[in-house]
Amino acid sequence: MIPLILEYSSKAPLDTYLHNLKKDFVLVHTVSPLDGKIHLEQIKELIRKTHLLSSFSNKSLFLIENLDAALGAAQNALLKTLEELKEDQLIVITTKNSSSILATIRSRCQVIRLSQKEITSPTPPTYFDEWYTAPGKQLVLTDLIAKTDPKTYFRNCLDYLRFSHHDVHTTKALLQCLTDLDQNVNPKLAIDHFFFSISLPLKLSLPAFGGREGWGG
Repeated sequence: MIPLILEYSSKAPLDTYLHNLKKDFVLVHTVSPLDGKIHLEQIKELIRKTHLLSSFSNKSLFLIENLDAALGAAQNALLKTLEELKEDQLIVITTKNSSSILATIRSRCQVIRLSQKEITSPTPPTYFDEWYTAPGKQLVLTDLIAKTDPKTYFRNCLDYLRFSHHDVHTTKALLQCLTDLDQNVNPKLAIDHFFFSISLPLKLSLPAFGGREGWGG
């Protein structure tokens, strides 16, 4: 799964967020600063435990508390592991200042800035239940979303997905859509590409003839 960086200013929202995660994941290993620092040996131990996935029957959570306290070598040691996590593994990094974490790590993670207010699981965004529908209906959704504020809509969707722990493929497609919108790609093109991306695995899984209503074949 895509690793998370949780930036927080107070403990309450962080504790609530982690509590929600632990409803779906088994906390396998925690790295915390020792004498104010996170050392290379601690990161190596976490990496070793990510390779023991077969020992755990549930989704595995690996927590690194205050990675900004890690020495440069310790942060660099994480890079390969962040890229090679299994689908049912999640590394969560906490920090009070995400800019103090190496840019190469931030680029491999989803950065979530937790607010002071209590975090509760949001309701599904408008149209969410219709994302995985027939192509003709997706075109209608594209028009509806494009007429509103696509960036805000998809950011709200990302907030929802981080709680629902949706599949990695959908999250990656959503992040790409937001990147396209930030780069001023035509909104309809960006949204169309998003729907095509999340539909592709479904299309490939359908039988050659018949299959899900609306796709034809």
